[in-house]
Amino acid sequence: MVEISEIVDEDGLRAWLADKQPSIGAAIASRAAMRVWPLLLGNKLFEKSPTGLILVAPRAVLNSTVAIVRPTDELKNAAHTAHTANTAANTAARAANAAANAFAAADAAAYATRVAAYAAMLLPPMPPVLPVPLMPPPMPSMPLSVSPRYGMIALLL
Repeated sequence: MVEISEIVDEDGLRAWLADKQPSIGAAIASRAAMRVWPLLLGNKLFEKSPTGLILVAPRAVLNSTVAIVRPTDELKNAAHTAHTANTAANTAARAANAAANAFAAADAAAYATRVAAYAAMLLPPMPPVLPVPLMPPPMPSMPLSVSPRYGMIALLL
């Protein structure tokens, strides 16, 4: 656990906020924005900027401060809508990624087919395979008058 006296930079603040509620970090950010606001009013950039920025910036700081203490139903609905939109965007990104992977697999298969066809064109044709029967043909029947010992000789005559 980090002590408050140890917070001297952003990493120390992050370590201190690690075990705190998120609203504490938001409150610190809101307070820091309100403390800087008077410095921004004296800045030369604000003199040249449209007046809308001068009105919008403090309103955003005050709205975020109030939202920390007491969020309205409108703010809760907006947060829910943003979460739903984020979920839909993530789902669409996953679907696009799956489609890209499927396209890459189909492209690789098409490439392999082209390579195989090209290799088949370069190789000499294979000689035809002679048909070899799996079983030898049946022996012709020998006449009963020929003894088996001389059967082959009798067939040759």
